[in-house]
Amino acid sequence: MIADGAGANTLEATRLYLQGLQPGDARGGAVGSLVVDGPGFTNAMQSVYPLDTRTVPGSDEQNPDVVYDPAQNYDATPVAGTNAAGYQRGFAGYDWNRATYPDSGNTASAISDGQKTYNNAINVDGSGDAQRSTAELAHSLGKATGVVSTVQFSDATPAAGGGAHNVARSNAQDIAAEMFGAGVLDVIAGTGNPDYNDDGQLRATPNYQWVGPEVWNALRDGSYASSDGGTWDLLQDRAEIIAAGSGEPTDERLAMLVQAFTGSNFYRSGASPAGETEIPFSVPRLDTSPTLTELSAAALNRLNADEDGLYISIEGGAVDRAMHANNFGRMIEEYIEFNDAVQYVVDWVGSGESRATWADTLLIVTADHDHLLFGPDGATIPYQSVLPDQDGDGVPEYAWFSNNHSNQLVPLYTAGANAEDTLALSDQRDVVLNAEGQAVAGSGRTYTDEAELGRYVLEQFQLGETIDWNSTAERVLANYAETGQWFFS
Repeated sequence: MIADGAGANTLEATRLYLQGLQPGDARGGAVGSLVVDGPGFTNAMQSVYPLDTRTVPGSDEQNPDVVYDPAQNYDATPVAGTNAAGYQRGFAGYDWNRATYPDSGNTASAISDGQKTYNNAINVDGSGDAQRSTAELAHSLGKATGVVSTVQFSDATPAAGGGAHNVARSNAQDIAAEMFGAGVLDVIAGTGNPDYNDDGQLRATPNYQWVGPEVWNALRDGSYASSDGGTWDLLQDRAEIIAAGSGEPTDERLAMLVQAFTGSNFYRSGASPAGETEIPFSVPRLDTSPTLTELSAAALNRLNADEDGLYISIEGGAVDRAMHANNFGRMIEEYIEFNDAVQYVVDWVGSGESRATWADTLLIVTADHDHLLFGPDGATIPYQSVLPDQDGDGVPEYAWFSNNHSNQLVPLYTAGANAEDTLALSDQRDVVLNAEGQAVAGSGRTYTDEAELGRYVLEQFQLGETIDWNSTAERVLANYAETGQWFFS
């Protein structure tokens, strides 16, 4: 489960907002903690740096200038003035983060296939060669697979989590065709619906940016089939999607393209003007858009039919979109929706209706990257955390220092089977000491890296694979004859 763009201050802002609610408020007096703060979850961090910030294939050589470095991240040398985008520069560490940022293509790919790659890539290496993803491996082992998002299903994070491959995330129609046609996925859910705008209203003319007309029209008339002959059941209406969350699941693959184009809720009309703080939930959310919990319930009900188990990638994609827009209130909204979905998944794994159990299921809750969000005095107090509400509007105090991503560490939480292994992976220390020998700002945390996490997840699936050793020997010999190297592929 990936809350796109959600770094430590995103989570802290959501906690602070929830702490300020009273019974009868919009969220019903929810407690000021997140699901991942509860028992059963490990707590570490992970680095998110790209192979390179270039956006086209080049080489597999790591650019050392973008590798996460605590000393550069926490460089508190003051820097005066504003940058070209109009944000206060603040400190040298902020400048370094702006210059070395990753994107969701390479970060989600690292989690999916265990390889570092360049910005813009989808499950290809730095040279543009396709890499085997967790979704593909899980499918090859007979497991049901799915991807769910609150943004366009063929955009970077769901595309990578869904096992697609492309040298550029912008090739969305090609990515959509692969996701529906490759025979790897059993569930696809998200926005990008050509027939609807971001207020859930029908368009006069379809927009095929996220899925091509041939694929879309075939999905609508029920004639579309994957390469293996599997057909798709298309749901668009919220009531139908909610109904799919219980009862007998469809025998077909399940496509849920909600009645929205860019995002299920973030892009709805009525946002506060730039520079003003929008109070979370002050603009009613769309009745036409299912929640991430409702999408996840429908997806899990379908995947649960498979006796061999499942792999699913669930994204709260609009957390990132809100942060790009510097809309703090809607950022909190979107993370609360993501947190609700985490609670649903936790309850589902522990319920009698799920084939999954905590003994055989690993739940990962993380982000793909962060943004430069700090406290209200972050321009003079380096790396200041967001602060509790001080003006009575219920919203924590904050300041933005970019409308783009950062290279900071992101939270990593795990629960269930072998969850403690992720703590063992987190063997690096994010420590920078001040003149008094104390850890500065938020440093002092242990961390792993997204690619290392991705490789670990792939290994967990491979441990469950029944190997035909005669066939394996033949493959090793064939590889040696072709390449002169001994390896198993």
